[in-house]
Amino acid sequence: MFGLSFLAPLFLLGLATAAIPVVIHLIHRRRSRQIPYSTLMFLRLAHQRTARRRRLRELVMLLLRCAILALLALAFADPHYAGAMLRGGRAGVGESVCAAIVVDDSFSMGYRHGGATSFDRARDAAAAIIQGLPRGSEAALLFTCANAEWEIVEPTPNLLQLKRSAQSAAVSAEAGPLVPALMRADALWPAENPRPREVYVLTDLQRSAWQSADSFAEAASALPALSAMNVAVVDCGAERAENTAVGDVAAKRTAGAATPSLAITARVHNFGREARELALALRTGAGDTQLRATEQVSVPEAGVAQVAFKKGLDDAGPISGQVCLPADALSVDDTHYFVLRGQSQPRVLLVSEENVQSLASDLFYVHAALALGSAPFDTFAVSPDELAGMRLDDVRVIIAGRMPGLSPNGAGVLREFVSGGGGLLLLVGPGVPLSEYNELLAPSAGAASDSSGQTILPARLADVVETAEDQRLTWEHIDLTHPVFEVFAGICAKELGFVRTKGYVAVEIADADTGPPRAVAAPQSRVRILARYSDGGAAIVESAVGAGRAILFTTPCDGMWSNLPLRASFVPIVHRAVAYLAEEDAVPIEQHFVGQPIERSFPPDAGAVSVHVVGPDGKDHVAVSEVKDGQNRAAFRETHVPGVYAVSADVSPNDASSRIAVNVDLAESDLARLSAQQLERLVPNARLRTPAEFAGYTYSKAAGRNGKGNGMRLWAVLIIILVAASLSESLLASLFSPRQGIEAVRARSFDFAKRRVPTAPSPGDADHA
Repeated sequence: MFGLSFLAPLFLLGLATAAIPVVIHLIHRRRSRQIPYSTLMFLRLAHQRTARRRRLRELVMLLLRCAILALLALAFADPHYAGAMLRGGRAGVGESVCAAIVVDDSFSMGYRHGGATSFDRARDAAAAIIQGLPRGSEAALLFTCANAEWEIVEPTPNLLQLKRSAQSAAVSAEAGPLVPALMRADALWPAENPRPREVYVLTDLQRSAWQSADSFAEAASALPALSAMNVAVVDCGAERAENTAVGDVAAKRTAGAATPSLAITARVHNFGREARELALALRTGAGDTQLRATEQVSVPEAGVAQVAFKKGLDDAGPISGQVCLPADALSVDDTHYFVLRGQSQPRVLLVSEENVQSLASDLFYVHAALALGSAPFDTFAVSPDELAGMRLDDVRVIIAGRMPGLSPNGAGVLREFVSGGGGLLLLVGPGVPLSEYNELLAPSAGAASDSSGQTILPARLADVVETAEDQRLTWEHIDLTHPVFEVFAGICAKELGFVRTKGYVAVEIADADTGPPRAVAAPQSRVRILARYSDGGAAIVESAVGAGRAILFTTPCDGMWSNLPLRASFVPIVHRAVAYLAEEDAVPIEQHFVGQPIERSFPPDAGAVSVHVVGPDGKDHVAVSEVKDGQNRAAFRETHVPGVYAVSADVSPNDASSRIAVNVDLAESDLARLSAQQLERLVPNARLRTPAEFAGYTYSKAAGRNGKGNGMRLWAVLIIILVAASLSESLLASLFSPRQGIEAVRARSFDFAKRRVPTAPSPGDADHA
């Protein structure tokens, strides 16, 4: 009745005690005593006014005393009110409903504000909503990202189970949209279900979580059936959220092969509305990490800053580590994990008509330079004829000298190799068939080219330029900002001035770039002159071709035309040129987001292969491969925590043993909120609520056992009213007493003593008698 239910209804029998004050009042009612008196005219009027006031006072006190006893009985009965606060006018008071509670558990809900996270508020509000459902209601509990073990996808009337599941869930490290979860909620009940349907969405109103489609209109079109439901969106987020996060981490080799080192760069994102000054730390290792370097970074409001650590890392084997910021209100995205490849040996193919180990070969000195020291170069040589039928999948750089009789097929292999991302170092000089090179490799109207119209040579080869013995040319205008020559910047640049050349092959360059290299992904070749001769001719020219690069030396390195092979600068120039063309920058082996599976492939005839995965928590997991449709693949799906995962297998192909960095998706780090107008466009009938509106809803274990007590508990309210009524009764009883204060006590004591102790007659009384 009126939405009220009582946990202990037997105590309602105590309401009968409210009649006790009435009975006492009737028994002890004052009776007027008649006293004869001569003049009653004035006393009658005074008595009537006094009697009316006394009756009013007595009636008020009687009502208060009755109310005290009634309230005491009601308090012991423990009433609960299942009123229409949650229903929003859509369902009748106490009428059972079908409810779906959708909780956003993406990692943005871990944002801490006001002493608690957004997910803590959502979890408490979900328990309160479940508590407030009328008796006989059925409900389901859904999450957007993880917590599958706590989901209740089948509607159940067991509200206690729902509440326990909601309170047991934890915020995840994944990013997920809300729309799929809302569509699941819409499909819980058939359309012909007669009971009212309700959907509660507990979220931080993050804009990216709602805009899972290309636009809000498309997202709204995915939820047509929600317009027929009672939708309440509970805003558990902060009105203004400031957040910073670490983005991608990259590494690049900064030194030659003798002293390999990795330069680490990272991106820092500021999603707030104020500029931030932050300390960025670089750590390496697993478990107990070691601090390697720190950098101060200034990030503009709603901007990104690129940070380069001045102190690099030794390039000695695979490296795992992390770049982290000081923890803020959302700490899960303040650390970015990375795994870098160790130093490898890029394969270098030498193309020469002579044996490269013979002094007759124009690549003899180049081959010798690549074999010096601890150079990480794996070299092998072929002739121009053998080049046409080769597969170059494992080759990173081709160094070509004189190639007489180069066939169109061989030229096609070179073009495909370079445009696909390979590097080409081409050395021209005496004996080079210039016309064939121009026809097959140089840009011209009739030049052979690949399907993209790309050519290898940056320019057409012209005539050979020779000088007198006493007019040797030197290198000038050297680009010391280029990776090949940056090691010579400063005082070492004098060494390059001792290079002498008596001849070179002139090139026809229509448009050359003397600045830093541009991007290499454009469809046409771009040209950059790295060094010139003293007469103005181009000595070294670079061109970007597709995804690869080509460097042209216009003089050979055979010691006949130039003294370069005899200079101390020759070995580092060759090493750095090959390393630059090989693009051996250390990058993460694999980049995964939290929640994405780690997959491995094996030969079909290997059968079921056990893949062992050790997560950041140190626990060992096993995933077994399955052979299906001719493919043998294993998938590990429990990547719920960011960190470094170690993967190994019983069968070890090239990609079976590795370490993988798993990070959060920074799209979830942007805490920009959905406006009320945008929410109305998505779900026009949605009501925006706050967790504070459900703060008065509590849960009783006894109510959960017997199915009663759903709603607002009124016990505390009744106790407050009871105390107030008792204080009011005491105050009125004191104020309405005929005699007040200490004098009243003394007067009553004197009257009592006078009645109990008779007094002796005085002599004056006897004489009078």
